[in-house]
Amino acid sequence: MAAGRPIFGFLALFFTAGALVLMFLTFLAGVNNHVPLNEIYFLQADTSNLPGAPSTSRWTFWNICSVSDGDSQCGSVHPDFPFDPPSSRNFGTTTNVPGAFIG
Repeated sequence: MAAGRPIFGFLALFFTAGALVLMFLTFLAGVNNHVPLNEIYFLQADTSNLPGAPSTSRWTFWNICSVSDGDSQCGSVHPDFPFDPPSSRNFGTTTNVPGAFIG
């Protein structure tokens, strides 16, 4: 029983360190257009049918980014807005937006 305690202590430290690294990468996603940070996003969607929206959009922690040649093209950094395509904070239109988003 006593031999297992150091192993559990190490596992707890290992998983805590891993969680901190993943949180750090999530916070940095969308801040910089370099690999691997431009490869981390919450959602990528085809928004080509929405007027005023890029053909492909990626939602990161800080931005809604367009995609060009597989790379995220993010504008100025600000706290990201919710998944709310009709609102002026995202795309500002209800044209071609699925009804579930409009409510």
